Amino acid sequence: MNGNDSNKKNKSEIHGILCPGQFPDRALVGNEYLTQQMDADNMCNRIHHLTSMSRYFVVLPGTLGTLMELSSIWCLLYIHPERLGQDGRPVIICYRDPWEPVCEAIIKGLNLPDSQHVNAIRYVDSAEEVFEIIDQDKAKAH
Repeated sequence: MNGNDSNKKNKSEIHGILCPGQFPDRALVGNEYLTQQMDADNMCNRIHHLTSMSRYFVVLPGTLGTLMELSSIWCLLYIHPERLGQDGRPVIICYRDPWEPVCEAIIKGLNLPDSQHVNAIRYVDSAEEVFEIIDQDKAKAH
């Protein structure tokens, strides 16, 4: 089962916030899994929309822009958890490669003191695992 099949099966909405003005060399449409997309003027606006609309943050493999978004969500979760997402504490799900070693290096390098930093991120290797985490979280809420 691919992520798109899981999305249809679970009737999940997957929103994408694109930033075509910042990345004119990239496609003007999001990936095939998106059920809805919105354009943001810049990266700060994109992060604002991401953090105000979502409970689930799925971080795909990427580079510095993705790291900026991940670190923004992770930081806001620690500083102002009540300002993030809907239905309580946000759920941050990262693909293990490359994010687990990156996040572990940040935790160690900054000597982050508590489990709130360490346990804030769930790591996965597949889209199926992403949907399992989301389904389990939704089941706990009801």
